[in-house]
Amino acid sequence: MNRRIPSGPSGLRPRAAVEAPRLAALMTAIESARSIDTEDAPPRLLADEVVALLGIVSQLHAMALVRLARVDAHGVAAHESGGTTATWLRHHTGLPSGQAADLVRTARTMRSSLPATREALADGTITVHHARTIARTARSVDAAVGPADQGAAVAEVESVMLEVGRAVDAGSLTGFASRVRQMVDPDGALADAERAHERRWLSTSTTLDGMVSIDGLLDGEAGAVLLTALAGATAPRGPDDHRSAGQRRADALVEICDHALDTGQPTASGGVRPHLLVTTPLAAVVGRQRTASPDPAAAELPWTGPLTDEAVRRLACDAEVTRVVVDPPSQPLDVGRATRTVPGHLRHALIVRDRGCVAEGCDRPPAWTEAHHIVHWAEGGVTSLNNLVLLCRPHHRKVHDAGWVFTQIGTCWRLVPPPEQRLRYPPNLEASTDAGTNQRPDEVGDPGGDRTQKELSGAGEEP
Repeated sequence: MNRRIPSGPSGLRPRAAVEAPRLAALMTAIESARSIDTEDAPPRLLADEVVALLGIVSQLHAMALVRLARVDAHGVAAHESGGTTATWLRHHTGLPSGQAADLVRTARTMRSSLPATREALADGTITVHHARTIARTARSVDAAVGPADQGAAVAEVESVMLEVGRAVDAGSLTGFASRVRQMVDPDGALADAERAHERRWLSTSTTLDGMVSIDGLLDGEAGAVLLTALAGATAPRGPDDHRSAGQRRADALVEICDHALDTGQPTASGGVRPHLLVTTPLAAVVGRQRTASPDPAAAELPWTGPLTDEAVRRLACDAEVTRVVVDPPSQPLDVGRATRTVPGHLRHALIVRDRGCVAEGCDRPPAWTEAHHIVHWAEGGVTSLNNLVLLCRPHHRKVHDAGWVFTQIGTCWRLVPPPEQRLRYPPNLEASTDAGTNQRPDEVGDPGGDRTQKELSGAGEEP
C-alpha cells in the first residue's frame, strides 16, 4: 500500500542562530570533543565518558539557569516580544511550553532562595531534574509556612533534599519530595489526597475484534492495593519467559481474577500472601502531633509512596501490626538457627530496610525478591536481619552460580560482580586490543564498597 507522507506546513522558518562571543572558547572545546574517536575506544572508557559528559551537561544547565534568572528579572522577553520569559525561551530553544515554564520558575527560585542547589548543579553533583524538584518543593514549603519561618524552612528543606539528591536518581527524589510535603504541610497533603480520590475512575469497553480495553485512574492508596495484588503474579517465570512487561501485567490481572473466583484467596508474593504493607512511624498511628521539620520518617506505601496520617489510622482499624524497629541500636531481629525459613515479620523488616533487590544497579521491587542468607544457613549462618538481604531471582543465581560477592557500604549490603568481572580500562590507553574486538584486556577494580563479605569477621553474627 502506498502511503503518502504529508508535507510540513508552509511558511516554516528555522530558529535563528545566536551569537555568544563570550562562549567562543566553550564552543571550540565542544567541537574538539566531538572529533574524539568513539568506534575504536574501549567500551569501559566510553562508559566513564558518558557519565562525565552528563555531569558537564548539568554544569551547563547551571550556567544557563543563572543567566535565565537575570534575563527574567530584567524583562528581556517583554522588551523584545511583549511576552513572558517562558514563551520567549520556548520560541528560541524549541522546548515544550511546560518545560520552559518550569525552567523559568526553577531559575527564579534558585536565584532567590536556593544558593546551595545552584552550587550543586554547577558542580555537576545533581542534575537539572533534581534542581527542578528541589525548587518545586521549596515553593510549596514557602507557601505552607508563615512568613516569619519561610527562610529557615526553605533552607532546611534544601539541605535535606540536596543530601538525598546527591545519592539517588531524580525520580526517587520526587518521591522523597512528596514525603517532605507530607511532613511540612500535612493539611495540604490531605487535601491533595482527597482530590486524588475524587478523580478516580475505571472504564472497560469491548473492541470491534472482541478484545476488552481497560483504562482508568486510581489514587495512591487504591493504586498500591492494585500493584500489590499484581506483583505476586507479574515477575518473569524464568529465562524462557519472553513476555513483555505489559503482557505479564495483563496475564497477572487475569490470573488474580481466576484465582479469586476459584478460591477467594490471593496468590503468594515472595513466599508471603500479598498484603498492603504500610511502613509508618508510631506517631502516625496514635495521632501524635508531628513536628514541622521535613523528617523523612513519614508513612508510605511500597508502590505509591507517602500516605497521610489519617489514611494510616483508617487502614490500621482492621490490620495486623508488625513492630519493626529501624533505629541502629535496636535493628537486629533474630530468630536464631531454629529455622531456615524467613518468617513474615522478618521479611517485612527486610522490605523496610532494603526496599528491593540489593544488587548494584538493580531496581526490582520487594515483591520480585527472595530472602538470601549472606552466610548460608547450612554453614552456620543465622536467620536474622543482620544476615539476610533481598535479592531478585536473577541476582540470587549470580550469588550461587557466578560467584558474585557482597560488599558493605556503611550499614547497607550491596551485591557486586567478582573483581575479575568488573571492567576497568588500563592506564595505558595505547595497549593493544584483543583480536577481533574493541575491548582492551580487563583489569581488576575495586568492587565499590568499604568491606567485602569475606573480609568481615563473623559475618552474619549479631554485632
